[in-house]
Amino acid sequence: MSEILLVIYHILALIFAAAGIVVLRSRSSYPDMKAGYHVKEAMKSKETWEYANGFCGKLCMVFTVVFLLAPRFLISAGAGNAAGTAVLIIGGALAAAVTVLLPLRMLRRREK
Repeated sequence: MSEILLVIYHILALIFAAAGIVVLRSRSSYPDMKAGYHVKEAMKSKETWEYANGFCGKLCMVFTVVFLLAPRFLISAGAGNAAGTAVLIIGGALAAAVTVLLPLRMLRRREK
């Protein structure tokens, strides 16, 4: 796998880490809500705001670790640039979708 692909994996991990830190530690207090996980359901109350941001932040941190470890597994498996790029694109899209949609799903389930 090329060095540029490794750099891209690390940049993606850094983006998820920064997002995770913001929603876990640096989010705005309710009802200000300038920074954090913004969906209508999360902004209903202080409890939902805290829960959704905590959940989303933890997911971001999990994906940070995934994107730091994935290239090592790919290299040890002998994967080339094509496989590394495919995992990066598909994995990045899935991680972004899961990070946005799963906390929303958990909030809706919790409200029932």
